[in-house]
Amino acid sequence: MKKILMIIPFLLLVSLPVKAGSNDTWIPQSQIDLCESLGAEYGICPELLEALIERESSGKMDATNGSCYGICQINGAVWGYDYDTEEKQIRKACEMLIGFDCEVDEALSKYNGQKNPHYDGYVEKILTRSHELEVLHYGGDLTTIDGDIVF
Repeated sequence: MKKILMIIPFLLLVSLPVKAGSNDTWIPQSQIDLCESLGAEYGICPELLEALIERESSGKMDATNGSCYGICQINGAVWGYDYDTEEKQIRKACEMLIGFDCEVDEALSKYNGQKNPHYDGYVEKILTRSHELEVLHYGGDLTTIDGDIVF
């Protein structure tokens, strides 16, 4: 009897929905609008683009990190320094993600210059945040299994 009682709380724990917080994206509305329009143009979820911008620059166009710059942290040493507007930055990010021609986790990893998609949590953080934004924008729950968000 003790074994059954121990299993029931475990099953309840892993099947309870976890509500997303009310933390919508903090990036400027102009960037949200571009994520929606360019996301539709390239077939990329706008919330994924919003999450990428949050992670890369917090929506700050003047953000820099070495040779990477702008809201999407485009690597100027590789791609050049012609991406000087929000639209050009987001469009280049879309082109890069689509151009890698692979699954989204691998594309994000390559976007970040990593060979291993699970190296430092970069990919998981963007995918998790994207999912949180989708739930917030479209409704639903974040359901966990063993503590992981199910996509």
